[in-house]
Amino acid sequence: MKMKNVSIVFISALLVFNIAAVSAEDIPMRGVILDVNDLSTVDWAKLAHENGINTIGTHIFPKQVADFVQTEKGKKFLADCKKYGIKVEHQLHAMSDLLPRELFEQDPSMFRMTKDGERVQKHNFCVHSEKALGIVVKNAVDYAKMLPPDNHRYYFWLDDGAPVCECPACSKYSPSEQALIVENRIIKELRKFNPKAQLAHLAYHTSMSAPRKVKPEPGIFLEFAPIHRTWDKPLSDTSAKGTRGKSGVYHKDYLRHLQDNLTVFPAETAVVLEYWLDVSLFSNWKKPAVKLPWNKAVCEDDLKTYASFGIRNFTTFAVYVDDNYLKNHNSDLQFLKEYGELLNNLTLPAVKTQIPVLYTVKTIPPGLITLDAVRKESAWNDAEKLTTFVNPWNPSVQPATSLQMLKDDKFLYFFFEAKDDEIVLVENFSKEDDVIDEDRVEFMFAKDAELKEYYSFEMDPKGRTLDYTGSYYRQFDFDWNMSAGYAIHSEIQSDGYTVEGKMPLGFLNKMMQDDGTILFSAFRAEFSKKDGKIVENWLTVKDSLTFDPDFHVPSSLGKLKFD
Repeated sequence: MKMKNVSIVFISALLVFNIAAVSAEDIPMRGVILDVNDLSTVDWAKLAHENGINTIGTHIFPKQVADFVQTEKGKKFLADCKKYGIKVEHQLHAMSDLLPRELFEQDPSMFRMTKDGERVQKHNFCVHSEKALGIVVKNAVDYAKMLPPDNHRYYFWLDDGAPVCECPACSKYSPSEQALIVENRIIKELRKFNPKAQLAHLAYHTSMSAPRKVKPEPGIFLEFAPIHRTWDKPLSDTSAKGTRGKSGVYHKDYLRHLQDNLTVFPAETAVVLEYWLDVSLFSNWKKPAVKLPWNKAVCEDDLKTYASFGIRNFTTFAVYVDDNYLKNHNSDLQFLKEYGELLNNLTLPAVKTQIPVLYTVKTIPPGLITLDAVRKESAWNDAEKLTTFVNPWNPSVQPATSLQMLKDDKFLYFFFEAKDDEIVLVENFSKEDDVIDEDRVEFMFAKDAELKEYYSFEMDPKGRTLDYTGSYYRQFDFDWNMSAGYAIHSEIQSDGYTVEGKMPLGFLNKMMQDDGTILFSAFRAEFSKKDGKIVENWLTVKDSLTFDPDFHVPSSLGKLKFD
């Protein structure tokens, strides 16, 4: 399916989930992140221990942190963390340290190109420069050895919110994809001396969108940091918008970004990096620091929301909670106590989210169905009618769509009905994939929940089918065609069209799961014309929860059950 960006809405049902109590040991990270000034002026190791925090992340830059841990205060901090059983890691904006800026005069080609075609010394670098990559990776390994984390998690982020390279090679890749190119190279080297090494992919600011053109190497985990949200309302309030001027983002957008990233990275290893305790953010990064506007209810609700995605690791910036903060605000750290309690009392999903049964197919005697795109057989009267086709990316366009299915001993029968007052077809239809530019209804059947092997059938109002096999992500074989036994008949009517068809059970049975179900989903492409251009809308029986319209993701799957 061919898609373009459209507006979106988050389905509130996402936040309905079943949770079971777990022990504190099942939450790998209950953390805070602090800069070296905070760590050198306050006994944060003791504070963490007293308030149920098990991880402290140092911040901001590699050289800065490496220098700090060599000081007496830095050595004491590390020793105290070891005494209290607090794990230490290092969350770092790194690229300007990993590629020293003074190298610009030697070779500008290693550095970032602007959209105007100028190589500049400031921020990040050209990720398609092999020379630059080599230097970055070597320095990342050197810092990794100087700053070994207690939990095997490493963090070498892009420069903070800064632009990335726009050279002809790099401009084909989004900021998140450029970051992943670098991360993939770093993790390979890290694992040569630490086989347990994991490296963060930071979804933040310009790198919030999920990478598509680049796949993560083993050991890359997602770190999700929604910096432009608002903290006076929970993320579950999907209509809320960030309050930081033009940079504000709706919560519904962040939740879709999160789900989209979780189609690329596993939830089990993902880390939420929040700002619940970030005095620096609420002070607009200026001192003297304001008193933290702590909202316990928001934090608690957010934790449950994140847990509903299967995420188990949580940390937050607490920068500017230093000696002056304690002095100016009467050492009021009730927020830290409550934060620790929320984390330690949090309940998490006992198992991964179950794939729901979307349709139960009734069995009928053979020979009852004739393919004529008219629902005249009485057998259809007893078939469940699936009418939950929704357009989560543009809810103002949701034309009525329904699907019914039946089976006998040889075939699965299906009947789509699509209401449509403007049917878009290719005038000079000449090849199978012309269907991509038409109105159509669609099926997907998968052998596995990861979409390593799946089959799609896209059927237009004139009874033409684009059938193909695919593997995640969007690796299509359009030369594949369904074997004998598949057939459809369609009919265009005054208010839309119908598609009736059959599919051999022998084909579907090869995809039967251990529980006797088949992984599937159903969709509709609804096109219209406006000012000579095609307007695309997409309907699905199960919201894939991606930021942009996309059916070719595991989250779009449901189950087909035979009675």
